[in-house]
Amino acid sequence: MPYQAHLRNLKRTYDLERRLDIGEYDKAIQDFSKAIELDPTNVSVYYSRGDCYKNIEEYDKAIQDFSKAIELDPKDASVYDAFCMRGDCYKNIGEYDKAIQDFSKAIELYPNVSVYYSRGDCYKNIEEYDKAIQDFSKAIELWLDNAYVYDMRGDCYKNIEEYDKAIQDFSKAIELDPTNASVYYSKAIQDFSKAIELDPTNASVYYSRGHCYEGIEEDDKAIQDFSKALEINPNYEF
Repeated sequence: MPYQAHLRNLKRTYDLERRLDIGEYDKAIQDFSKAIELDPTNVSVYYSRGDCYKNIEEYDKAIQDFSKAIELDPKDASVYDAFCMRGDCYKNIGEYDKAIQDFSKAIELYPNVSVYYSRGDCYKNIEEYDKAIQDFSKAIELWLDNAYVYDMRGDCYKNIEEYDKAIQDFSKAIELDPTNASVYYSKAIQDFSKAIELDPTNASVYYSRGHCYEGIEEDDKAIQDFSKALEINPNYEF
């Protein structure tokens, strides 16, 4: 490549990166579209333009670009990112089954915390809680100190009425992120209160809610719930 042409390409690349850095996605999309006109087989350009569309929430167009990148070269180095990003787009528009397929493909290529978490979130949204718990557990195994993943797994345990495991996860989330303790506890109290409405004879739920009240130092309410748990089940171990 002649030296001047090489300089022009470097400048063009720098201009594109600068536009992305400052959030000028519309202008970047114009440039990537022009690049695609010049070379419609360039995988990385489709991926980059799809990333721009994703950032401005034009998910259908982003999906088209990521799909084109995958179609052109399923063995390209960027194809893992294309599956992840397309999966995110499908998740954002509520097409969870398609998102799960993409995240599963990404896991085949490179299993890591973020993909397990993303797929788990999809399973949680379609109420396949056992599968969600498996994915969140895998994410925790790979990254032990992520409070949000513990919170999400706790929600799943709560939804399948494994309240003791739920409270363990909520407690771990609070231990890792004490600044959000009141948020975790308040949300859990709402959920456990709803569970009590549906089944007022479950001692475990009263205990779990009492534990949350204890966490936000509402001791009178905590005592009431612990007392109710013991009234229902005098042999309740907690």
